[in-house]
Amino acid sequence: MRTISRRLERLETRAAAMALKSFLCRIHLIHPENGLTGILVIESDKPTTHILPTDEEREAYRVKREALIASRNRPAY
Repeated sequence: MRTISRRLERLETRAAAMALKSFLCRIHLIHPENGLTGILVIESDKPTTHILPTDEEREAYRVKREALIASRNRPAY
Protein backbone atom coordinates (compact mmCIF):
# COMPACT_ATOMS: atom_id res chain seq x y z
CA MET A 1 0.00 0.00 0.00
CA ARG A 2 2.93 2.32 0.67
CA THR A 3 4.11 1.90 -2.94
CA ILE A 4 0.69 2.90 -4.27
CA SER A 5 0.58 5.94 -2.01
CA ARG A 6 4.04 7.03 -3.15
CA ARG A 7 3.09 6.63 -6.82
CA LEU A 8 -0.09 8.66 -6.29
CA GLU A 9 1.92 11.44 -4.67
CA ARG A 10 4.27 11.46 -7.67
CA LEU A 11 1.33 11.58 -10.08
CA GLU A 12 -0.23 14.49 -8.18
CA THR A 13 3.11 16.32 -8.14
CA ARG A 14 3.60 15.87 -11.89
CA ALA A 15 0.04 16.99 -12.61
CA ALA A 16 0.53 20.11 -10.49
CA ALA A 17 3.78 20.90 -12.28
CA MET A 18 2.05 20.75 -15.67
CA ALA A 19 -0.15 23.69 -14.60
CA LEU A 20 -3.31 22.31 -16.15
CA LYS A 21 -6.49 24.22 -15.46
CA SER A 22 -8.21 21.04 -14.32
CA PHE A 23 -7.18 17.43 -14.05
CA LEU A 24 -9.36 14.42 -13.28
CA CYS A 25 -8.13 10.85 -13.01
CA ARG A 26 -10.05 7.77 -11.89
CA ILE A 27 -7.95 4.79 -10.82
CA HIS A 28 -9.80 1.49 -10.50
CA LEU A 29 -8.73 -0.71 -7.61
CA ILE A 30 -8.91 -4.36 -8.62
CA HIS A 31 -8.78 -7.33 -6.25
CA PRO A 32 -7.76 -10.62 -7.94
CA GLU A 33 -10.74 -12.53 -6.56
CA ASN A 34 -13.33 -9.84 -5.79
CA GLY A 35 -12.93 -7.75 -8.94
CA LEU A 36 -13.47 -4.00 -8.83
CA THR A 37 -13.39 -2.96 -5.16
CA GLY A 38 -12.94 0.80 -5.27
CA ILE A 39 -12.07 3.88 -7.28
CA LEU A 40 -9.56 6.58 -6.43
CA VAL A 41 -10.53 9.99 -7.78
CA ILE A 42 -7.69 12.45 -8.23
CA GLU A 43 -8.59 16.03 -9.11
CA SER A 44 -6.10 18.83 -9.58
CA ASP A 45 -7.59 21.18 -7.01
CA LYS A 46 -8.97 18.65 -4.50
CA PRO A 47 -7.52 15.91 -2.30
CA THR A 48 -7.55 12.31 -3.50
CA THR A 49 -10.78 10.56 -2.55
CA HIS A 50 -11.85 6.92 -2.48
CA ILE A 51 -15.33 6.03 -3.71
CA LEU A 52 -17.17 2.75 -3.99
CA PRO A 53 -17.95 1.58 -7.53
CA THR A 54 -21.54 1.42 -8.71
CA ASP A 55 -23.12 -1.89 -9.65
CA GLU A 56 -22.90 -0.86 -13.33
CA GLU A 57 -19.14 -0.21 -13.03
CA ARG A 58 -18.60 -3.57 -11.33
CA GLU A 59 -20.61 -5.38 -14.01
CA ALA A 60 -18.77 -3.57 -16.82
CA TYR A 61 -15.43 -4.61 -15.33
CA ARG A 62 -16.60 -8.22 -14.90
CA VAL A 63 -17.78 -8.43 -18.53
CA LYS A 64 -14.54 -6.88 -19.80
CA ARG A 65 -12.44 -9.30 -17.72
CA GLU A 66 -14.41 -12.36 -18.89
CA ALA A 67 -14.00 -11.28 -22.53
CA LEU A 68 -10.26 -10.89 -22.02
CA ILE A 69 -9.98 -14.34 -20.44
CA ALA A 70 -12.06 -15.90 -23.23
CA SER A 71 -9.85 -14.31 -25.90
CA ARG A 72 -6.74 -15.75 -24.23
CA ASN A 73 -8.25 -19.24 -24.18
CA ARG A 74 -9.12 -19.29 -27.90
CA PRO A 75 -6.87 -21.54 -29.95
CA ALA A 76 -4.67 -19.73 -32.47
CA TYR A 77 -5.07 -21.05 -36.01
